[in-house]
Amino acid sequence: MEETASPPRSGSHTAVSAEGAPGRVLIVDDDTQVAETLRLLLQQDAHDVFVAHDAMTGAQWVDEHGIEVVVSDIYLRGPTGLELLSRLRGSERDVEVILISGEPSVETAQEAVRHGAFDYLVKPVSGRVVRRTVSEALARKRSRDRAGKDLDRERARLEAMEQAVERRAHELRVSHERYQQLIEGLPLAVYELDCATMRLTYLGGRLVEQMGDVARHDAGWIEAVHEEDRLRVSEYLAEVIHGEATRSPDEVRVLGGDGQVRWVRVLANEVQREPLRISGVLVDVTEQKLIEEDRRRLERELAEAKASLERALIEQLDLGVGARAVRIDESVDDALAADFGRSPGMLRVADEARLAAEHDETVLISGETGTGKGVLAEWIHAHGARHHAPFVALNCSALRGELLDSELFGHARGAFTSAVRDRRGLLEEASGGTLFLDEIGEMNLETQARLLKVLEDKSFRRLGESNTRRSDFRLVCATNRDLADEVARGRFRQDLFFRINVLSIRLPALRERTGDLAPLARRLLASLGSPTTELPRATVDLLERYDWPGNVRELRNALIRALLLARGGPLLPRHFPDLGERVPVRTASRSVTPPPAPPERPVFVGAPAVPPSPAEREDAQIRELMRRFDGNVAKVARTLGMSRTTLYRRLKQLGISPEG
Repeated sequence: MEETASPPRSGSHTAVSAEGAPGRVLIVDDDTQVAETLRLLLQQDAHDVFVAHDAMTGAQWVDEHGIEVVVSDIYLRGPTGLELLSRLRGSERDVEVILISGEPSVETAQEAVRHGAFDYLVKPVSGRVVRRTVSEALARKRSRDRAGKDLDRERARLEAMEQAVERRAHELRVSHERYQQLIEGLPLAVYELDCATMRLTYLGGRLVEQMGDVARHDAGWIEAVHEEDRLRVSEYLAEVIHGEATRSPDEVRVLGGDGQVRWVRVLANEVQREPLRISGVLVDVTEQKLIEEDRRRLERELAEAKASLERALIEQLDLGVGARAVRIDESVDDALAADFGRSPGMLRVADEARLAAEHDETVLISGETGTGKGVLAEWIHAHGARHHAPFVALNCSALRGELLDSELFGHARGAFTSAVRDRRGLLEEASGGTLFLDEIGEMNLETQARLLKVLEDKSFRRLGESNTRRSDFRLVCATNRDLADEVARGRFRQDLFFRINVLSIRLPALRERTGDLAPLARRLLASLGSPTTELPRATVDLLERYDWPGNVRELRNALIRALLLARGGPLLPRHFPDLGERVPVRTASRSVTPPPAPPERPVFVGAPAVPPSPAEREDAQIRELMRRFDGNVAKVARTLGMSRTTLYRRLKQLGISPEG
């Protein structure tokens, strides 16, 4: 076996360009004459040419001499050129292979292509074709090498960048941790406020854990600020935005996470204009404020002692009946007559409630605030086929938007900023039982649409989740609004109204069933642990003359106050001072003539030609109570049984200033 290697002689050929630079070429042919001819031919292009006469030697030379292009005959002694090609493709060597055949066939050509031959030449082949083919094979090999080197360089560059980014990220993490440790060691919080949405985009510091609802990253943070301080905070932020703030507002009060009021000073340090944001700090000054208040404590001791005594007496009365203290707006009694009273209006309600308990259809209960809609819903559940399953209630006026959807449908972890874990919604909690949606007229249109979909097939999805869930529940709704009027005004979906208005029950106001008032008052006195449940005739007359805009809830509060004032004695008219001073006159077929109202008070005489809607009646109640209590929002809210937030919104709609 002959093996030769004949590198070109220096200076015997013209220089070649970088693109056509000579390469290392291996010729594999068992015909010595053909191999020599090809060697001389390729040396004309200054290639470094090696010659082998069998496939095994050729494969060895490829590994030992860094061959770039192999020119091999197909039919050799021993293993063929195709086998050499297959072996080279199975190795890690990156080499181009040109096959030459004196006996060409479709099968060998296909086999060559399948194994990745660069070209398939047929003898006789011209020297020009051989030289050009080898040059093209070298060009492709070197292009691939350059691409590989470029890829390696890019990979190395990216790795270096990743390492630099990781180092910088680590430095930032360490810096952030140091900053957090500094902030958390001080009695303050750092905040950033988006002025367009009034959302807290950042809030951090030791004070955050103590601040309760104010730490929520949404526009509801203002609700945690004391109602008397909200206006000053808003005005201060407005001054900061316009560059007019000269000092921070006086200390403001917020409700802490422990339920205690904390004093906080609001400071704004920087204003970013696009987008408009305010950043600053909140400083806890509770201890300083408490020291200041200690100096004034003696001046308030008498008032505080009186308030403490009143609270203690109320708690004693509430606890007097034990764990099962029956309240008219919460309890479910077994005696139908005792539950509903014996006035014609309440007897009708009793019949309708019995019908609702016997069937599983959706029920819509309407009536003014404080008439006992929640009690009626519980009674229907307790006397129905689902009494063994949960009764789940949700006040739709207490929550808005995403919070209402989350409470009703549940949410998956990460569905929104504060969704740190999966949570079951009330739809799931009520499965098998009854879902009671109180004040459904307050529900926004988007949530109404989602609820309608649930009522159609009892299926729903948690917020941020794609899985469909099912719940078998009975729906009972309540409202103090005229939903038909709300539909006409575009504030309530007509299709949802039709869906829930299957069995409709209207609870009459307390002023519409004065015949039930005395028995109802006696029941309430018994539930409050009163030593006597009897009422003098003069007291009954006073109670029956009063209009009771707050209905049963207001009656209960009036009785509690009277018990405190009576100090164990009989309840006389003078123990109801608010009622005696502000008894609206109502025309009715009564023999008792009501006392004349003061000149500045409105006198309700006669009835309008068109009965007012529930919403109009509630608007009138709010106006009357704001007048009666001289603009005291807390008292009005307690009397109406609504939250202060809801009352503030209604006052704004009515154009009434909270200050009266």
